[in-house]
Amino acid sequence: MKTGYRAIVGFLLVLSVEFLSCGGTRGDIADENGIDEPEIPVEAYLFDVKLRRNGKPTSFRLDIYQTDSAVAMYGRGYFNKGAFRGILTDDSLLINFPSSKEYLRESIESLFQSFDCEKDLIAVNLLGYFASLPDSGHISEDLSVETVEQDGQSRKVKVTSINCPWELLIGYGLKEKGWRIDSFEFDDRESVTLKGELRNYKVDSSVSQSRFKLSIPDNFIKLTL
Repeated sequence: MKTGYRAIVGFLLVLSVEFLSCGGTRGDIADENGIDEPEIPVEAYLFDVKLRRNGKPTSFRLDIYQTDSAVAMYGRGYFNKGAFRGILTDDSLLINFPSSKEYLRESIESLFQSFDCEKDLIAVNLLGYFASLPDSGHISEDLSVETVEQDGQSRKVKVTSINCPWELLIGYGLKEKGWRIDSFEFDDRESVTLKGELRNYKVDSSVSQSRFKLSIPDNFIKLTL
């Protein structure tokens, strides 16, 4: 997989799995089959994201819709070539890159096994600090978690790996339903950095069920891990 895709897929995987760790049941990725479908309740996030890859900056908007069983992701302006769409369940990830006519469809287990240093990120899912305060008793022995800022309404946590150089810095605020992400910074210490700031959050939003259905055109090429 291309370097930029690997870093972004790895980060989005961790970010989205954290959303799912707040609770949910197993779901399957479905195909898109209509636009006039019932709406379903979601928590909605809009992030302004800045990506720097090999010294070249670009920006995009990241929309995330969370239900109790899936996360839908939309990147607008990705690499200045359009957008990506992704759907994550607790056991699979599907991402469509329409500008390059490529897609990724893999199980969560296969994805984590495919990454080198990024594979330690799977342990971040055990922290659960998007739904509650960090608990060092649930941290992998290969990860280090440090609270770098804290007050009654906000926290900032730095997650690093003992074995690999990447760093994940996450800020979050106390919302109606608990702790939710306000910002994130991911640095692979090689060629890619991602920084995101929350522009808008809706605790009780709704979107069409079609948002969680994604079809892949026959002429798209599958990305290999």
